[in-house]
Amino acid sequence: EAVKVVTEPLVPPLDHQILVKTVYAGVNATDVLTYDIPHGAGYEALGVVEAVGKHISDFTIGQTVLFLFGDDLNLRAYAEYIYAKSEELTPVPSLKPEFIALPVNAMTASIGLDVAGFIKKTDKVLVTAAAGGTGLMAVQWAKKKGSYVIGMTSTEEKTKLLKELGTDRVINYKTENLDEVLTEEFPEGVDVIWETIGGQVLENLYNHLAPMGRLVIVGGTPGYKDEDNSDNIIKIPDLALRILAKSQVKENSMELILWSEEWSICILDVTLEK
Repeated sequence: EAVKVVTEPLVPPLDHQILVKTVYAGVNATDVLTYDIPHGAGYEALGVVEAVGKHISDFTIGQTVLFLFGDDLNLRAYAEYIYAKSEELTPVPSLKPEFIALPVNAMTASIGLDVAGFIKKTDKVLVTAAAGGTGLMAVQWAKKKGSYVIGMTSTEEKTKLLKELGTDRVINYKTENLDEVLTEEFPEGVDVIWETIGGQVLENLYNHLAPMGRLVIVGGTPGYKDEDNSDNIIKIPDLALRILAKSQVKENSMELILWSEEWSICILDVTLEK
């Protein structure tokens, strides 16, 4: 009852528009959040330029592009055809389906770790939900930077995948005690914590943040099931005093839309690596 399929006429794009035929659309966790109703659906898409307006010079018919919604929050990546602005598109080499993970997952990981986490080669970086869409990107990005990567996950299958990707220490929190592992194996703490879960996990991990460490908060998955997002609220007792005790520990949250000027640079870097 909450979803309706809408049919609209396919017309030529306006002078400053690009018409893109959608080939792949990404399914993102944030799709389930509530927006002003009614609204479209879909954050990211991979497709081919079908037509361009007469004032468009930076895209050509037949070109393969990634689409990511603009700052007007006009979600529409699930549509068969997308009328896009130039700033919502990024050229990519081909219709490789893996590219669909770049606009949201890879950009969140690369920009979050570099800009909010300031990761460097000597850092120990812990990634929560490491086998998830964004977590897998965060693991690979941190390894690319030369960091020591600790990945949290919940199954043996995911553990195997993370090891194949080069994760230095995989913690299966279903079979291992997270607090004990971090206390015994990383007594000096973790330099960067990539935190996407929230709630009690966030509170536990904060105790293992090294002096001058960086806590990068990227959403909170329990909040997807909680309409008031109460699990996303930081509930760490005496937070201010504990930050002071850790000598200027930096706590950063990041919102992808604020770093839109970095998308093309990061996508180019990722695709060239392939």
